[in-house]
Amino acid sequence: MGLVFAIPVFIIFVIVAFFKISELPLIPFIAKLFQTYVFDATKKYQVNYEKEDPTKIAIKEAESKEKKQIINYKK
Repeated sequence: MGLVFAIPVFIIFVIVAFFKISELPLIPFIAKLFQTYVFDATKKYQVNYEKEDPTKIAIKEAESKEKKQIINYKK
């Protein structure tokens, strides 16, 4: 468990040391990333829900549209 927290801290120190970036704007940025991807994570699936096949949906839409018929008269 300690390794999970040690790696991001090490990466922050490397970025600050080698790229001469101030750590003050970097810390809120990392906190916002952590908040977005950990605390505000939404469910990526739904239970008891079958997803319809997109090709079947496209076929149904194509069949339901009114078809225009073009008649050409020859003289």
